[in-house]
Amino acid sequence: MSHNRTTSPEFARLVHRLSVGLTGWIWLVLAAGCATPGVTVDPVWEAGPHAPEVSVWEPDPRSEAIIHVLAAEIAVQRGNHDLALEHYLEAMQYGDDARIAERAVRLAFLVEDDAKAYRAAERWLDLAPGHPEVHQLLGVVALRSGDVEEAYHHLSAFLDRWHGDAEDAFSQIGLLLDHGVTGPRAVEVFRRLAADYADVPEAYLVLSRAALADGKSEEALEAAERAVALAPGRRDAQVATVRALVQAGRPGEAADRVEGMLAAGHGGWQLQRTLAHLLLQAGEDARALAAFRAVLVDEPDDADVLHAAAVLAEDLGEPEQAREWLERLVEIRDYENEARFRLGRLAEEDGDHAAALGWYGSVRGRLRGDAQLRMALLETQQGEADAALGRLSRLPGDDPRFRARVAVIEGFILREERRYEEAVLAYTRGLESAPGDYDLLYGRALTLASLGEIRRAVADLERLLEESPDDVHALNALGYTLADAGMRLEEAYGLIRRALEMEPEHPAILDSMGWVLFRQGRVDEALPYLERAYAKEPDAEIGAHLGEVYWELGDREAARRVWEEVRERHPGHPVLLETLERLDP
Repeated sequence: MSHNRTTSPEFARLVHRLSVGLTGWIWLVLAAGCATPGVTVDPVWEAGPHAPEVSVWEPDPRSEAIIHVLAAEIAVQRGNHDLALEHYLEAMQYGDDARIAERAVRLAFLVEDDAKAYRAAERWLDLAPGHPEVHQLLGVVALRSGDVEEAYHHLSAFLDRWHGDAEDAFSQIGLLLDHGVTGPRAVEVFRRLAADYADVPEAYLVLSRAALADGKSEEALEAAERAVALAPGRRDAQVATVRALVQAGRPGEAADRVEGMLAAGHGGWQLQRTLAHLLLQAGEDARALAAFRAVLVDEPDDADVLHAAAVLAEDLGEPEQAREWLERLVEIRDYENEARFRLGRLAEEDGDHAAALGWYGSVRGRLRGDAQLRMALLETQQGEADAALGRLSRLPGDDPRFRARVAVIEGFILREERRYEEAVLAYTRGLESAPGDYDLLYGRALTLASLGEIRRAVADLERLLEESPDDVHALNALGYTLADAGMRLEEAYGLIRRALEMEPEHPAILDSMGWVLFRQGRVDEALPYLERAYAKEPDAEIGAHLGEVYWELGDREAARRVWEEVRERHPGHPVLLETLERLDP
């Protein structure tokens, strides 16, 4: 090195780092090879024609090791771990320092090169035959390569040589499961090790984890139960049984275990939260809600619990409780937009449309589009269809799926307003974005039927049934459309009968069955279906049909009574008006 150059701080730090963990001779050689800072070295001779010959310097093994260690550490600092590993593999051949081989092993694991890890570990084993950790690492490599016997040999050696107790040793082995050591071969090795240490709870916990990772939930449960039997008070053993039961698809039993742990004082609110989710998974909604309430006593602002509990309370018919928790989410600004949307829906269910519009209007983010659609439907209910349609026209149209949903709502509003031609155009535009969309085809078919374009309506419904032959609504809609038009009545009867078999108490399908029987001239058979339909849902169209059947049977008083009831509720309904105009009661 140059004689007047001062050693830089960076180089000094590097030398210090290299000295840590290496033998003393490496440090001595490094120190001897550098000039002392600030000292000038006088030349022994001056270069010239009579200068003595100097032989080529060939480094000895120690110097070779130092060169490779230095290069390796520089590569590590630069993030080039592959190059660092190559230098450490070279360095370990020139000396007898086990720590260099150990460093190579760790780098090989870091870059996931099992072949080089095995080579370095074997060198480490030669230099430090009694070191337990080398056997652990060799066991990992063997398991990754699928060599069960080799893995079992090295892990057994690790357990024999471990300086602590067997529990601690198995805890160290358990760390292997975080390094890709999974699969049936790992289970086999850990099964054999657990048999060798049958009185060690940790051995069975490691086996349980391995079996769980391999999808062997019953074996995982059996191993966890064995650990519980050996150490009844260990919380981690109880947790292992819970995990195995969950994976086995037995969340109810898992919840019972957790409740037992809570009763024994082995858990706090975190375990109570786990219990709530397990009960939810098991379909025990009421118990889950009680568990969520217990968590919120200790953690009133836990957003995840507030969210889950609010959704559950809403589903269980506790809107006031749901509203309280949702408003708390808005206050703490977590799950905020979903909370606002749900609060809007609760207000809508209460009939408080002004509050609902306020909540929906404050929604931002991914739910904003859904909220705007709800606002459009509310405006339609309030008789403000033009405002609703204007709102829909201002929504962004980048996403084809969202455009299709907008078209469904737009078509529905126009159909409700009896603007049938515009509705057909809206549905058709939507189908350009989402060809074959069920709701768009279904809505267009109903609208075309209202326009009297029966063949086009039938074509849309038949297209739906090609995709979903057992769709109950499409079956009923096609059957009713054909029956109402007096077309293909036997086919219509068959379609409606299939729909009624699927949903025997659905008012619309009962109405369809009564109507197709009436069209076939089977008036006496039609009457009970229409009476049941009207009792379930006093809809204008059902009432118009029922009245016509009464009229046909000669019970004019009953017919007029039903029609009058319908007229009071739906004075301008087109089916009622057409019926009354035709029969002139």
